[in-house]
Amino acid sequence: MTGTTGAYTWTVPGGEGVGDGNQLVLVDNRGPLNTPITYQYTAGTTQAASPVTRTFGRDIALQSLDGRRTVGADLMYGSQDTELEVRHAVFSVPGRRRPVVRYTNTGAGGGNLLVRVDIADSVAFDELLEDGAPLIWLMGSSTFDMSPVAPVLVTRASNTGIPEVGKREWGLAYLLVDDPYMDTRLGAFSWDDFDAAMASPDLWSTFDAAFTGKLWNQFDTQDWTLL
Repeated sequence: MTGTTGAYTWTVPGGEGVGDGNQLVLVDNRGPLNTPITYQYTAGTTQAASPVTRTFGRDIALQSLDGRRTVGADLMYGSQDTELEVRHAVFSVPGRRRPVVRYTNTGAGGGNLLVRVDIADSVAFDELLEDGAPLIWLMGSSTFDMSPVAPVLVTRASNTGIPEVGKREWGLAYLLVDDPYMDTRLGAFSWDDFDAAMASPDLWSTFDAAFTGKLWNQFDTQDWTLL
């Protein structure tokens, strides 16, 4: 299962592999914002769905990899500046005018995002950064030449309060990293959905029958509107 918008294409998390013949529910939080997305399912032949758009009212969304925590922000000028990681070592050898060098592939590097976060989102922003895990940024499809979606590791976070507009401007130094969970299906529902589905007492017997012998990842991806 892939998503496409313009020239940008990605695999939906957990959307590559061999199915077991049962219905598969996939959730995607790797698609850009405010641009039509076409999803395609390929298994010998390809089927495409009608385009959908993930609408969002801010310039950028910073999100946990599992999609559970999201903070919207204003993207500030300067965020487009990046630096490649040039990897080499230089050794000066007595008797030689030129050094001996060792080198390898240049890394993707990173940069420094400049974002303004509403004061009302300060707690949510702190919780987003708390565990130190990589994040993903989500933008529109045409933000300078930056990737509209990218997994990043924040290596430094500093801020300045701007009382007159009720925001904090954060400088987030980051490194571009590989997405560590592209083979993991994301959960689509919350505990509120579970509570609503199980509000009727007679559904517990249905639940017991449906989940006997199943794993927690099957529980996590259950469509609670269908139980």
